This record gives sequence, structure tokens and C-alpha cells, in this order.
Amino acid sequence: MGGPSETISVIQQRTVAESSEQEIQAFDFISHPNASSLCEQLVGMIDGKPALLEPLTHPPAMTFGANNAFSAAFDHYVVMYSSENDNTSPEKPLDGTESVSENSIMSTSIAHGADYNTFGSFESHADNCLPVNKILRTDVLMAIKKRVLSNYEFDCAHNAALVNDHFLKDVWNWIGLCHERQKNEPLYNELPVDFAFQGVLGLWFMSTGFSHFLDVLEYKPSRATQQMYLKSASALVSKLGRDVYTAKNTNKPLRQLGMIICGVDCSIQELDSRLEQLVHSNQIIDAVGLALFHGRIESVVRVLSAGNDQERMLSTAVAGYITAQGLTHSGSDSLWKEMCRNLSTELEEPYLRAVFAYIGNSDWRDVLDELSLPLRDRLGVALRFLPDEDLSKYLEDLCRNVVTTGDPEGLLLTGLTPLGIDLLQNYVNQTSDIQTSALISSFVVPLKFTDERADCWISSYRNLLNQWQLFHKRAFFDIGRNELSKNRKGEITLRRIVQPFYVRCNYCKKSFSFSAAEKQAAVLSKGGRKFVDTSKRSACPRCHQQLPVCCVCGLSLGMSITNNDSRRKSVVYGISSSTAHCDEWLSFCLSCGHGMHAVHAKEWFSRHHVCPMATCNCRCTHS
Repeated sequence: MGGPSETISVIQQRTVAESSEQEIQAFDFISHPNASSLCEQLVGMIDGKPALLEPLTHPPAMTFGANNAFSAAFDHYVVMYSSENDNTSPEKPLDGTESVSENSIMSTSIAHGADYNTFGSFESHADNCLPVNKILRTDVLMAIKKRVLSNYEFDCAHNAALVNDHFLKDVWNWIGLCHERQKNEPLYNELPVDFAFQGVLGLWFMSTGFSHFLDVLEYKPSRATQQMYLKSASALVSKLGRDVYTAKNTNKPLRQLGMIICGVDCSIQELDSRLEQLVHSNQIIDAVGLALFHGRIESVVRVLSAGNDQERMLSTAVAGYITAQGLTHSGSDSLWKEMCRNLSTELEEPYLRAVFAYIGNSDWRDVLDELSLPLRDRLGVALRFLPDEDLSKYLEDLCRNVVTTGDPEGLLLTGLTPLGIDLLQNYVNQTSDIQTSALISSFVVPLKFTDERADCWISSYRNLLNQWQLFHKRAFFDIGRNELSKNRKGEITLRRIVQPFYVRCNYCKKSFSFSAAEKQAAVLSKGGRKFVDTSKRSACPRCHQQLPVCCVCGLSLGMSITNNDSRRKSVVYGISSSTAHCDEWLSFCLSCGHGMHAVHAKEWFSRHHVCPMATCNCRCTHS
């Protein structure tokens, strides 16, 4: 539209009324990028002519809060919506009129639109509206807050158990595995190649520096790099003592280490034991998948035979694959394979579909096309069975897909690398889950590399915790990040930004320091004698307004409370002046805002839990 000042952002468009001759559309829009008001305008065609109609009510001004509570100001009343309970909070009329409820607003809107009732659409829209509080409760902010209160922090096992999304479960399990190996395996810190938090992609292409999936296509490792990677991978696999089975032997150490990274590194002996455990616990489908992904079709038949009637029937069909190996050119073999391919599309369980996809064509790429399989299982199949060229092509295509879609499970492929941050950025764009992205990125930023996007997520998450007044949770988050940023020497790599604290006058809004004011006063004192009475600090040195008083002693929070006896004791016992002045420090409650001297706060809250201000019921020590 017109110029930049006339540009509007349309949020939603919907049909309000429609007939053979008349049509009205409603637009919700924001008039300016920095505006906090949501506006509504009705436009349409009446009697074949364009019309600009007045909205049912004037556009409300809306204010949102961090707890998903917001207020909407109309002409004569304010409605406050909350996600905390099933009803909107009490509404406050602007002109002393009777309060209105959410339902009465809808009724009033319908009444105001009586002239348009011939279109017969307002009532249907009212019937289809979801309760506001229900929408707010399902918002991502509320999910983030619930996780915070459930200690969703840096304990990967706890996080995996807490989330419902099985993709995030796999990611947290993988991060926990990588973190434990990095801490407990010294060889991780001794090798020339940093395999910690490395993904399958960088491992296979022998590089940790991918910042975009296009880099994969252009990267060609030197011979020295190849030898270093293979030697380091072989040493690590040997040190870990993992006898990982691979059908292809080319670049075997990389294939084995890739499966170790994904957590699909069963040896032959472990495989048989694991299958018995799954069958014994009646996890037949999981056992089928485990046997298939190791190429053990005979074990698939045996496992299905131990299941229910349907699974035993399927075991007969799978057994036909073993028999059909010698009937490659027969017509019956073609018919049997066609039936298997049909079953691979009709069955509900992904693992069973994968079984029949493979035996129907004897091609592992058909298994990899089963996108409902967990990514770690597909990566295990690719590393174990695909030739080098096919594996490279598959990883390239898969990388492009997971990064573009922001699939968090794709971190097993990209690793916690700059390319993984690209993936997390797309994940945030789609879900607004800055909490998970901030936590995950903290494992490598700034320890491995720096990234402004990760810093932005972390800063936003910290600010959100502060807005919720969850200061302890924010402190634990900061402590956890400090621990994760320690390098091999135990040094903290996290750059600490010390934000200075200032005492600011509530009247003139100027920050001040008594030491600076005293120095200035000393220079201007009579006779050039540099003497200042530091006990009289009851007023702002700039505007001379009275300073706040201590809730306990009633003295100004700038006056000295040290008497001669305490001064004499500090001299006798050798207490430094800085320590002696600690008692005079200002202490404020971040919830109620009341202040007191530090020594008085310590004495008061050793015997009480409620704020010393007579009219305040704040439990300062628990806020």
C-alpha cells in the first residue's frame, strides 16, 4: 500500500457473512510493526458495490504478559484473560458501568451486528469459538513453564523422560550419551580429532567444520586428513571395546564409530541377548526391528513366531523370503514379492512395514524410504549395509531434509556443530521452543564454537525466567552453563558479562555513588579540609530528595548504622573496612520491592518469614 507509513500487516482474514449478492470479509491487522493494538476491519460487497463497514466494536488495545495473560481494552470496559483458570479474571469497566464477561462480549457483538443478521454467520462463529483460556494454556509458553517447574535443565536422562515427543527423547538420550563419554573417556580428549558431539555426517565426510549442508557437497578431505580420521576412529572404537557388525568393510572404523554415535552398536553376542530380553518382555515389534536392522531375517521369523496370532501369520510370510532365495526366476517368486510389497504399505507398525519392504525387493534403500522409522535406526541401516557412494548420497539428501524442516532428531546426523545450529534455528522458527534450543546449544557454545543465534536463545530464555520471577531456576541455568563451558584444563570458557548495579534515585532517576559525591563535597569544603560527614546520607546528592528507609530500623538506606563500639571492635579484631561496611549494604526484595540494611535483613529473616513492612505479606525469602 502507498508508502512505508501506510503499510499494514494482516494477521487473519475470514468470511463473516456470505450470500448470493452480499459478502463481508473481516481482517485482523496490525497497523504498524511496533504497534501493540490488534485492529479489525470489515469490508465487502453489498448489492454488488464495494463497501467499507464499521467494525462491531472499536479495535481493542491489547497487552500481553509472560504468563500468557492479556488485557483487551474496548470502548467502555477492559477484559482480562488468563491461562491459569477456567474463567476470565474479573473485568474492570472504564466508566463505572457493570462488568461484562467473555460470553456477554460475544452476545453484545451479536446484538450490535443485528443489521447484518440476515447473513446468518455471527451465531455460527460464536458457536465455533474456542475458550480463550484453553488456547492460552496450550501455548508454547505454558509448555516451557511447565518444563521449567519440572526441572527441565541439563540432566539429559531426566529431560528425555519428561518430554512427550519421541524425537526429543532420542535427541536427549543421544546428547546424554555423548556427554557421558566425553567426561568419562580420556581418549576423547587425547585424539587429534574432536569426536565429542560429532554427528554421522561430519564423521563420514571427515570434517567438523560444516556450517551449511552445501559445504558437504564441496568438501574434499586431503589424504592426510583421511588417514588421521581413520586412525583416530579406529583407536576410539578399539578403546571403547565395541565389536560392531558391518556388512560393508570399506571405511569400517568410520561406519563402526557412526553406529556407536547413534547408539545402534550391538555386537552379535549382545544382539542375541537383547532379542531374548525383548521377546521375554513381550516387545515383539521392537525385537523385529532390531533383528531386521542387523540383517537377521531368520531371527525376525523366530521373534514373530513368539507373538500373537497376527504376528505368527506374518512370520509364515517372512519365512517365504528364505525359501524364495533359490526361486529368483520363477513366477511364484514374483507373485510372492508383489504380495510382500502390498503388505509393506498396509501394515500399521513401521517396523513390520520395513520388514516387508525389504523382503519384497531385497533392497535396503526401500527400508530407508520408510520415514516413520526413527532416524537413528535408518542411519544404522545406511552405515551397516549401503556402499560408500550410496551412503554419501543418502547422507547428503537426508541432511538437506532435516536441516530445512528443523527436525530435532536430525542432530544425530549434523551433530552439535554450526550446521546443527542451522537445524535448531529452523526448529525454533517452527515451534518457538527457545528453551530446548538454549539448553542443547549450551553443551557446545561457547566451548566448541560461538554463534550469535545460540546467544540470542540463551538470552531470551534467561529473560523469560526472570519475567516469571523464577530466579533460582535462572541461577541454576547459569551454573549449568558454566560447568558445560569448562575446557580440558578445567577453565571456564563462558565469557562472564558483569552487569554493574547502580543505586538510582526514584525522583530524578539519576544513578549516583556516595563515594563520588563525598569526593566532590570534600574538595568544596571550607578551608580545603577534606572532611565529609558520611553518616548523613539520607538524601539524594543530586536532587536532595529523601532516600528510602530501612523497613526494620527506619533509618535511610544511605545512612551509616555503624556505632563507635562496632568501629572499635573492627579495629581490635582486624576486620577490614570493606567487611565492616557489608552490614550497611542495601538489600531489596525482588518481589515486593521493600528494602533494608543487609545486617537487619539477616537478623529479621533468621526469625521471621514475612516482610518486616507492616502492610506487606510478602514471603521475601521464598519469592
